[in-house]
Amino acid sequence: MGLIGAHVSIAGGIELSIGRGDELTCDSIQIFIQSSRTWKSAPLAEEQVRAFKANKANAQHVKRVVAHNSYLLNLS
Repeated sequence: MGLIGAHVSIAGGIELSIGRGDELTCDSIQIFIQSSRTWKSAPLAEEQVRAFKANKANAQHVKRVVAHNSYLLNLS
């Protein structure tokens, strides 16, 4: 069985991405884990990580989350 999904935003916090995927009834979502245009990234707060995991555990539709790497790798 294949998974159908979409690239969803992490704007406002990575923990919000699960809800965005659920709203779209996605089986899977793809997210950036840092800015797509820079090497610099801020560490995730423990509260964000806990909320992300809780949202994933309670998701209605989202079964898989895939991390999208920075576009900077395409330059090489």
